[in-house]
Amino acid sequence: MAHLDRVLLVAGVPPCTNYSGGLFLDRILSASGYPAGIFAIQNPSLKPHVPSHYEERVPIKIVAKPNEMYYPPDDEVRRKEQVVVDKIIPSLTSELMAFARDVNAEEIWIVLEGQTLIRVAHQLLASSDFLLRVQVMDPPGWWLRAHNVDPESSACVIEQFECVLRAARSCAAASWAMGDAYRREFGVRAVPVVPALDPALALPPAESPQPRSIRIGFAGQPYAFDEFSTLVRAMAKLRWNSWWSTVELHAFADGIPPVGGGEEVIVKHPRLPQDQLIPALSQLDLLYVPYWFSEEFRNEANLCFPSKLTTCLATGRPVIFHGRADSSPGRFLRAGAAAFFCFRQESEALHDLIQFAVGQHENYKEIARNGRSLFDQNLTEPRLHESFSEFLFND
Repeated sequence: MAHLDRVLLVAGVPPCTNYSGGLFLDRILSASGYPAGIFAIQNPSLKPHVPSHYEERVPIKIVAKPNEMYYPPDDEVRRKEQVVVDKIIPSLTSELMAFARDVNAEEIWIVLEGQTLIRVAHQLLASSDFLLRVQVMDPPGWWLRAHNVDPESSACVIEQFECVLRAARSCAAASWAMGDAYRREFGVRAVPVVPALDPALALPPAESPQPRSIRIGFAGQPYAFDEFSTLVRAMAKLRWNSWWSTVELHAFADGIPPVGGGEEVIVKHPRLPQDQLIPALSQLDLLYVPYWFSEEFRNEANLCFPSKLTTCLATGRPVIFHGRADSSPGRFLRAGAAAFFCFRQESEALHDLIQFAVGQHENYKEIARNGRSLFDQNLTEPRLHESFSEFLFND
């Protein structure tokens, strides 16, 4: 067991304020302290905004990540990936180990995101005596599919990912469901390390919606785009009913792709920092959290945890969860009776649930209260500090 100042953090971006992965690392370290050093294997196109206190207190080295995206895919993907494996991964791993020795690190905490970091972690097992702790924010299949990596290379990466998990001293899992699954499958000591917020940002539970109002909030990028489009269609239908004085979907995002109809209900807002986003969302009636129904994303839905859910529960407003009942966030919310649930994909079911949610004031108040309680119990920065300490130190 090492102190944090004897641990080297290895990730795709350093702690920063403008990328989700870096934001999460920043929250972890804000609650826990400074590592011995930060080694970022970073896409050269990224421009992370690293808070100055890291640069003042922590040695940071940023090296270029090899290409991981093939768009459009071609017949050369397999050959290009093999060149990376044969020539670039050994060089990156050697550079990382030299930096770890320079900062007197005894352990390495590596975020397994993308084929490069997984390959480097696997190489570390073979060529170093550093104790390895890993963090998984998403299972690798999603990344590999989205980046058009060829099937043969993908299979090899997943095999290496599983090998690393079996050999790691501990794993920071993205959710309680992932922690349970990885403990069973790989025998690793897996601890849920889930996105959290300062409890001082959280607001009291709401009592009731505004009269004759359906104002729904959504924050972040609509990764579950089919489900998000279903919400837009459901709200467009609600707008036809003249009884409702207001039907609006307030989207706080960098950009919303065209949804093919119903866009008139969308009110676009820029992405906001949490201390501004939470008060803005708290002015709305309901908050929408979608998760994939598609079989293609079943593994991700079962294991991941959307950071937007932490934000939504902190607002004190009731959440509408739209996804599978057995998904990771679905199980989390069901355990706390902390959402209105729509377990069907079609817009008619969502349309009816929205009307029910704003029309049942006692249920509305109870679900708002349960959501805030779930936040207080599981998603605050003190709880994050406890879980991170368990991941890093409690061997």
